[in-house]
Amino acid sequence: MRHLFFIASFVIGLVSYGQKDYPCHMWKRYTQNCLTGFVDPEGMVMIEPQFEYATDFSDGRAFVWNYLDQADEKAVVPLGEEYQNYESFGLGGNRKTGIIDSTGKFVVEPKVNFIVYSAFIDSIALVRIDNKYEIIDINGAVVSNTYQNYFEKVIYKNLIKGKSDNLKPGSKCYMTRKKQFVSGPYQNCEPYSEGYGAVRIGGKYGYVNLKGEMKIVPQFMDAHQFSNGYAVVSVLASKADTRNKNFGLIDTNGTFVIAPNHYRLGKFSEGKIAFFTRKNKKTKYGFLDVKGNVVIKPKYEHVKMFKNGLAAVKIKEKYGYINSDGKMTIPAKFLNAQDFKYGTALVQVSKKKWAFINLDGEIIVGPWKRNCN
Repeated sequence: MRHLFFIASFVIGLVSYGQKDYPCHMWKRYTQNCLTGFVDPEGMVMIEPQFEYATDFSDGRAFVWNYLDQADEKAVVPLGEEYQNYESFGLGGNRKTGIIDSTGKFVVEPKVNFIVYSAFIDSIALVRIDNKYEIIDINGAVVSNTYQNYFEKVIYKNLIKGKSDNLKPGSKCYMTRKKQFVSGPYQNCEPYSEGYGAVRIGGKYGYVNLKGEMKIVPQFMDAHQFSNGYAVVSVLASKADTRNKNFGLIDTNGTFVIAPNHYRLGKFSEGKIAFFTRKNKKTKYGFLDVKGNVVIKPKYEHVKMFKNGLAAVKIKEKYGYINSDGKMTIPAKFLNAQDFKYGTALVQVSKKKWAFINLDGEIIVGPWKRNCN
């Protein structure tokens, strides 16, 4: 049964008239008694806490798992093999992984030797089943193992990021899981974003489109993903200085909209991008607009991206949130704070406890102990 889960210094009963029906990809994971469940952006419990871990929902599915106790682990270890205590390696033991839908029902029953490497994107996900890499659909059916040989040769963490630093020129460069590979004389490549993928040729980065056509010629030392039509790139500070780089912001034509004269830049979001200055060995962060004008002066110890009209900022060792005018709308009182998404943000309220807050700074779920090991 769906009900409101609200824990603070007291419990408030709420009548949910006008409650919105949020799609499951907007739900948030939360923890109660070291088990994970899901709530919607208003704090309504959608799936009761029952899993030791769960991924976010995507394409109507979430991966969930629970770890086996020692007796169960011994039962699933093949006959003749000795039981191994995986906790000594910090892995928490073997686990049974399954896939649930938005009702909490299993569409793939939990099983061992089922390892998740990516969430569902375009209704497919990358997993490892019995030590074989597979691409599965939202019902758990294997739709492709074409990449088996390739997977075995590339470290999976680099694979998921799309990086292939060790590929020789002319090799196939992995950029998306569904669009196969993009061939070219690439030394490295990054995943597509907004139709562009960064590729490195001869030590410089440029961008190709989804057809593999070079749209922005290689000229950058670093090239980040496009976000809202812009990407952060870097160039050498000077021809004589091959160690230091300056960062700027380009549009999809490769034209600088913010000149490359910044030591670092954040990710462009909601019309603003973070930058910082360094004076007397002290670093202060602020924000620029898309033309490079300072719109929020650099006075913070750290900042994060603008999301839902607010950005987390750190001042005097505590995080709060400012609006687009630079006004502090949620006081700096949290030990840590994440970006807002769908009107809620995860914040650290004490050394061991976290909570979800709304755009007014009110706790709607929690606090709870996030790490239960």
